[in-house]
Amino acid sequence: MTYREMMIGTEETIEWCEALSFLAGKVIVAMTNGGAVESIQIDGKDVICSQDNITRAAKLANECYDLYSGRSDAFILLDADHEKLPCCECPWFDVCTAMDEEC
Repeated sequence: MTYREMMIGTEETIEWCEALSFLAGKVIVAMTNGGAVESIQIDGKDVICSQDNITRAAKLANECYDLYSGRSDAFILLDADHEKLPCCECPWFDVCTAMDEEC
């Protein structure tokens, strides 16, 4: 059984990655527990996971972005109001290589 098969219909997540939804889904990021942004979706469209787009996502998600002098965009994202999505609701669930692994 793969993790994908196991996760379908559950509210569970894998330990090392979370899909976070900001602004009722306007911005969604997949972030590792180490703080690395792996994927970004803005207004329902995947965008390249470049530093410029990570900054763009952080500025959209956190209206106080400019007050975080010296903080990383990942920190600013995590400090904004967000909802943690279960793996099965992650926009990248169907293409996530971690979900292909046998459990």
